[in-house]
Amino acid sequence: MHIEHLSHWSGNLNREMYLNRYGHAGIPVVVFASSGGSHNEYYDFGMIDACASFIEEGRVQFFTLSSVDSESWLATWKNAHDQAEMHRAYERYVIEEAIPFIKHKTGWFDGMMTTGCSMGAYHALNFFLQHPDVFTKVIALSGVYDARFFVGDYYNDDAIYQNSPVDYIWNQNDGWFIDRYRQAEIVLCTGLGAWEQDGLPSFYKLKEAFDQKQIPAWFAEWGHDVAHDWEWWRKQMPYFLGNLYPQNFQQFTIELANKGITILGIGQEPYEQLDEPLRNSLTEYFRVDNLENIDEVKRAVAFLFYKHGPIDRIESHNEYWLELDAALREQFNVFGAKPEDLKKTKFKSEMKKLFKKAGVPVVPGAVIKTEADVDQAVNEIGLPMEWEQPRPLSLKQKTISITSSKNGTIQPFISLKNLSLLAKFVPLMVLWIRTEKLSFQQPLTTPIHRLIS
Repeated sequence: MHIEHLSHWSGNLNREMYLNRYGHAGIPVVVFASSGGSHNEYYDFGMIDACASFIEEGRVQFFTLSSVDSESWLATWKNAHDQAEMHRAYERYVIEEAIPFIKHKTGWFDGMMTTGCSMGAYHALNFFLQHPDVFTKVIALSGVYDARFFVGDYYNDDAIYQNSPVDYIWNQNDGWFIDRYRQAEIVLCTGLGAWEQDGLPSFYKLKEAFDQKQIPAWFAEWGHDVAHDWEWWRKQMPYFLGNLYPQNFQQFTIELANKGITILGIGQEPYEQLDEPLRNSLTEYFRVDNLENIDEVKRAVAFLFYKHGPIDRIESHNEYWLELDAALREQFNVFGAKPEDLKKTKFKSEMKKLFKKAGVPVVPGAVIKTEADVDQAVNEIGLPMEWEQPRPLSLKQKTISITSSKNGTIQPFISLKNLSLLAKFVPLMVLWIRTEKLSFQQPLTTPIHRLIS
């Protein structure tokens, strides 16, 4: 693994600032230390080892920053305003000095990722919300996002308010910020076990605000056995990186190209950020500013349709885009599910009704809305029972599986006739065109999962 121990002078802080680099390629991940931690702690507590596969494959490179928390939010001998002003100096250091330094070292000039545990999670989310043009991905683990936790009541001090995410997010109505929040990949995770209670009120308040403002984000709650500790953060970080970067999704696109199918991609990630095998499988890639903007995506499809001729399939990589897929198929008269068909596949409860009607055995289930519903389900279905927590669909949810059926029988492979194509960790719409080289009865010999659900 490539490791560099670096430093540079900060005019904003009037001192030499130290940082470490772990990795040689991929998106830079700016790491903020936990309370009282240093630029070495991420390595010392085993986080680099836990994420080693992502680093060695060149998908991410971590830059662990020094902290000045002992002079800002943890400096209890200072008045609250002075604590906040020291944090502001640190913010200027990060944005004006550390980020340009990282860009110089890596040649990376697109959006970066930020992360941290505990107090580092506060910094990661706060810096993302303040600078969504700099950071486009954030993984915040076990944070407290209310400045009152550090300084108590701050009596409308603007310097503190502007660094209290749980407060200012409610009044953030600037379209420039909101649009970038909606385009970003946001993960906030908390355990429910020992020492996690301090962060729960702000975690739930942020979730409420994000839901109200229709900002897609993954608010992940781990169990009551999950403590505020490195033992769990070492499990969480690679888990969430794996969900942002599921390498196996690329294989579907690559194998289609290998079978002679013309693959056209539409996405909002820069072409250069796609992994090389994926780039090589795409005949053309059309970058849009926002996949949520259906008019923009329609124009992209229309251009590709005009340039390459009739398109046989339009697919995406998770169910967040099902409605967009369906709308595009209807607009361009492409084979596949249309908007009126989605109810049959988007909801498990509706799918089960159709399976029962067709005589296909299904696992008993129930839709739970109240505690009384839980008791009734247990009485009717029995135990053991698997619980699936509902949450708003988002591109951050990447738990996806595929199946194929023929004459009512589950097959151990997928045929290209009924393939539901997945692409990559990035929001990517995939269009593909049939060629004479391909036999549509020929199975795709890649690992098969279960039905998108």
